[in-house]
Amino acid sequence: MKSSITVDVPDFSPVEQLRQVKNSIIKKDLPNIIKTEQQKNDFPDEYELLVTNKGSTRKRQLSTLSADYLKIGTTGKPLLFDVVTEGGWESVFDAVAYAGSRFIRRAPYVSGQYERSAVVEAAGFRIRPGSLNSIKDRLTPDAEIYFGPTAKYAAVIEAGHFTGYYQNASRGGIVYAVAEDVRAKFGNTVGINFEYQTLGGTVVPIIVFGQPGKVVWRPTRPGTNIRRRKRRGKR
Repeated sequence: MKSSITVDVPDFSPVEQLRQVKNSIIKKDLPNIIKTEQQKNDFPDEYELLVTNKGSTRKRQLSTLSADYLKIGTTGKPLLFDVVTEGGWESVFDAVAYAGSRFIRRAPYVSGQYERSAVVEAAGFRIRPGSLNSIKDRLTPDAEIYFGPTAKYAAVIEAGHFTGYYQNASRGGIVYAVAEDVRAKFGNTVGINFEYQTLGGTVVPIIVFGQPGKVVWRPTRPGTNIRRRKRRGKR
């Protein structure tokens, strides 16, 4: 009489192994790292988790992260986790000032009107980047700071469609390129986004600054249909 034994062989497929690695990251590694930091560095209980996945950054809850949602990524677009807390405004102010300097370097110059039209708006004030400290006490943790040109043709320059002097001067977007410069320098130490808003009665490309976790990178790329662009009148 023959007998048989059934043995359950674990799934060693690459797909399943990758899933286990991702589950280990979000179920064990991240919680343990946060707990350790809270114990030794007085890291606060309240924090924001920013997940950069497939090149896009989103605020997420650790308890709801799914291994199926995450992509390991590539060298150019890695999977990143940033745990941030509410910080001071100094880094944000530095980022705004840096954006102003990069804008001057990148802006095409014919009459100077486009370059001079760049403004900073925050807490209902229109000010110079270097004067942000004067309204620091008026900024709430959820406050946003806006930087961008207000020239009526700023949107078409951003899309690279303005004929004449500016034709082909802004492939990829001037303000968008400045936003990428700021992201490369400051990373997730400041909140930043690129979008289109109404400043001075005109829909223009702007950079939005704020506290990490309060403003996240969800850009509207230059050249998209203006009817689909986000419009939020601020004045």
